[in-house]
Formats: sequence, C-alpha cells, structure tokens
Amino acid sequence: KVTGDTAIGDYKAKAVYHAKVERPYTIGHVGWRLDSSRLSHEIMTLPNDETVLKKGDQYDADKIKAEANRITSLLKERGYYYFKPEDIVTFVDTNHNNFTASLYLGIQPLTPARNKVPFNINKVIAVVSDAALQTFPDSVLQALPQQQGVYIMDSAKNFNPKLFPRAISFQTGSLYSLPEQNKSLSRLNSYGTFKFIRSEFKRADGGENENLLNAYYYTTSFQKKK
Repeated sequence: KVTGDTAIGDYKAKAVYHAKVERPYTIGHVGWRLDSSRLSHEIMTLPNDETVLKKGDQYDADKIKAEANRITSLLKERGYYYFKPEDIVTFVDTNHNNFTASLYLGIQPLTPARNKVPFNINKVIAVVSDAALQTFPDSVLQALPQQQGVYIMDSAKNFNPKLFPRAISFQTGSLYSLPEQNKSLSRLNSYGTFKFIRSEFKRADGGENENLLNAYYYTTSFQKKK
C-alpha cells in the first residue's frame, strides 16, 4: 500500500510517499490434483528432485511457469509431442495467518485429447529439396525408396542414402522423444554438407485414434561452386 503527501514552502514543493510492504508469502504444500488417466500416472512417476517449487521458498509466479516448463520437457521425453506448458493449471490456496501459499497443480480441463497421449513414430522421411516444406500422404511415401527403414526423397541423388539412417535415431515404432529429435538434428548438422536442416512431425494418416507421427527431416544442400 502506497500513500502520498505534498509539502509546499519557500517556493518549493516536496512529495513524500509512504509505502507499506506486506510480508511476502512462502510456498507451503505442493501437490497435484489428477485423475486416473495414463497422463496422470506418467506425471506421478516423473523425477521430482529438480523441482523449482520447494516448500519454504518465497512464492514466485515465474517459478510456477518454470515448473510447468520442466514438467513439459520431461513428458516430451516420453512421447507427449503435443503437450504444452499451458496444459498445466495451478491453484493457489493462501493462508493469511502464516503467509503461506499451498500450490495444487493439475491438467487444464480444456486440454485437447491429442496433448494427453504419447505418440510413436509411424514413418521417417528424409527430404532433400530446395522446394517449400511440405508433407506427403502415405500413398506417396510408400513409393519412395528406403534405406534401413528411412524413406528418402532425393530425386537429384545429391547424397549417399546411407548417411540418413546413420544420423536419424528414430525408427518405425519408436516412442517420440525430444532429446532424440535434437540428437538426430545434431548428427545431420555434424556432416557439414547441409545448408538447411529442419525436422517436422505430423500426425500420420489413419484418423484421430492413431497416435502415430510421421517424422520429416528436411535438408537443403549447399550449391556446388562452378
């Protein structure tokens, strides 16, 4: 609470402000309010030793956001490709007697169904092209040549097809994992032969009940010097 007053004298004015700073709240109990879904079970088995919400620490909204990001990152290691930090909601119960704030985390009721399930890899596709990024129906993918399970679209035959399965760690049936996604990009980049590298994951044909992703790795080669 801030109050102010003005004092005038000898042709001078002075503003005086009085600030009353309330005692800060500290974190009390921290827990989850979950149902019996697979996602809820997954959350309860996540490691909690690196949580940023610790009892006794000063309450901070940024820490709540950081915890949501931490939980999301861990879930993305377990196949939850579409899950977002915004899918986590936090209820705050304050106690004015001891200035503590109990925190209860849960899943946002309006979270889309696809965000709450893990995904596996359907097909892995390496695309070598200068064209705009695009995805392809399964009927087109089936006609592409394969190298150790990786579908390769390289009509100009710019690269040895063996380099793609060596770099891309995903295979058909693999559980999606963000660290594996980044590892594959890092390996492709380490070759030093691509001007542009990008990965993109799209839900495979087969309807909403198919929790499968097609993994696309787009690459563009450096133009050869004349």
